[in-house]
Amino acid sequence: MRKIILSAVLALTGLALQNAAAYEFTTRFKTQHYAVNEVILGPNDNYSSLLKNIILRDVQNHFPTGDKFQTTTAIFPYGSKGMAGTIREPTQAVLTTYNYSTDPEAAGHTFMDNVKYATDVGIYMSQRQLNTIVDNRVINDLFHELAEVPLILQDFTVDLNTVDHEGVRHLTMQQGGYIIDVAIIDSMYYTPEQMAAIKPKCKVTVLAVTDRALTADMPYYLAMHGALNRHKCDR
Repeated sequence: MRKIILSAVLALTGLALQNAAAYEFTTRFKTQHYAVNEVILGPNDNYSSLLKNIILRDVQNHFPTGDKFQTTTAIFPYGSKGMAGTIREPTQAVLTTYNYSTDPEAAGHTFMDNVKYATDVGIYMSQRQLNTIVDNRVINDLFHELAEVPLILQDFTVDLNTVDHEGVRHLTMQQGGYIIDVAIIDSMYYTPEQMAAIKPKCKVTVLAVTDRALTADMPYYLAMHGALNRHKCDR
């Protein structure tokens, strides 16, 4: 009996706290299989494990398991401009949910509490994931969806580092099925001199937004602009 009563109290407490949470939830980008959301905390919202669970349930209510392959939810502190601000807008954390399988048991989520700025907000995509999407005829239609959302391209191998006639630096990544050209217009972490030193075979992580896309025939092509977040090169 005590356990039953205690469970009821905890459930009611959680419900009360959920009702008391005053954050603003907005979906900024949405395609058939992806979504990027924004949460701006209220003046009395305490970013805690309980609030994290409330936000997770909110995301799952908006996008039930199986509805999206991946969602990203940026959590901003009270008073923030959110995604209407610059890449330097401070974040509290980023929540990702994912399930690329038809099996609900394969669904998962990750809270990235170490993500501190909006420059790391987007749909997270590794080079291996993108190669799988392009190579798999069943799902390669997803590529055109990726052109409609901000992407965090993680550890992509650079094939070409060039500067155009206006002095804008471009990082080009090419695989058999696609070419991605990102105009690097900003970075919170690197100077122009450091970005100029990036050589072919270096790996970069960039926030990238698509300007133009050719996805009707292979190789697919994305012309993007964005910010350099990280790079690593073998010595």
